Amino acid sequence: MQRTVFVERRASRTAHHLDDMTARLEAGDNLILFPEGTSNDGNRVLPFKSAFFGIAEKPVRGKPLVVQPVSIAYTRLNGIPMGRPYRPFYAWYGDMELASHLWTVAGLGNATIAIQFHPPVTIEQFRSRKEMAEACQIAIADGVSRAISGKLSPPIRKRFWAPRPA
Repeated sequence: MQRTVFVERRASRTAHHLDDMTARLEAGDNLILFPEGTSNDGNRVLPFKSAFFGIAEKPVRGKPLVVQPVSIAYTRLNGIPMGRPYRPFYAWYGDMELASHLWTVAGLGNATIAIQFHPPVTIEQFRSRKEMAEACQIAIADGVSRAISGKLSPPIRKRFWAPRPA
């Protein structure tokens, strides 16, 4: 339904995946890419795989591809700073079973998620995709670090769902 492009982590498959992503971008679609190439416990950002930024080297519809770095961090549980021990409960990584993981998350309470949009970039600002990947990784890692250490400005409160009136 969401038309996900599944990316294998083997370098030999990168060109094939880049072709799939290019076709989607040329069709006017947006893509969300998680360039760590794996998942973790949510307490840090892993180094980015620069091969995933190869897509930014090709113009799309004659224009440079705009990459929007975004930091996402779980910061509070029931209004209290979450801390290292609880963040892994919200991250889905390793060989976790999805159903039991979701059941655990549902029972923990209300989580606050900090989402930060960093300045967008294009490949034209860098000498290579590796330099672009490193710059994006630094921006995102800094955002996650500031979020989980409580060093962000007060959050904008938005409620995505609300209880129905009785």
